[in-house]
Amino acid sequence: MRGVLSHVCKALRQQAQAALPCSQHLTVSTQLQDTVRALCLVNQRVEVLVPGRTRFDWTAPFQTSTRRSALSLAAAQAQPEPQASFGDLVITDSAVERLQQLAGRSDATEAALRISVDSGGCSGFQYKFELDDQLRPNDRIFEQAGVRVVADTVSMEFLRGAVIDFTTDLIRSGFEVAENPNSKGGCGCGASFEPR
Repeated sequence: MRGVLSHVCKALRQQAQAALPCSQHLTVSTQLQDTVRALCLVNQRVEVLVPGRTRFDWTAPFQTSTRRSALSLAAAQAQPEPQASFGDLVITDSAVERLQQLAGRSDATEAALRISVDSGGCSGFQYKFELDDQLRPNDRIFEQAGVRVVADTVSMEFLRGAVIDFTTDLIRSGFEVAENPNSKGGCGCGASFEPR
């Protein structure tokens, strides 16, 4: 919020200084900052009246998104997220077979394939795969044929409808996201992607 307030105050100062002679420059007081902060939460437009001068108004393009973000955050905190359905991720037969092989070799029978999305890679975001036997509170669990695939709720926003596959090539073999409807492009190796 401080960044938003600072941006609003700077814009107000610039507009006021452009219209007033140097000796009458507007200083943004603490009281005005509090008023602007309150207006930013309720309105899309901030107006400043300078006695004896014109009215300065500034329409903030970020107001709607700031309000929307605050509302969606409040809604998310108020309602628990529903459990993920099998339709959220598609796990191919080859991925299931490979996970069954890994589970047979592993001492940890509760191990799951964890898929996460992190910033990085040549396209902006990258997929990460690892075996994990620890579940976290915000994990979504997908079970198919006795194997589990786990993804956190933030990563699921980038993975909904994705197809998880296990491929074997001459150069390498490993898990990959074969198709992702949330991606508009990616690198040639398939490890990173650009979100829609």
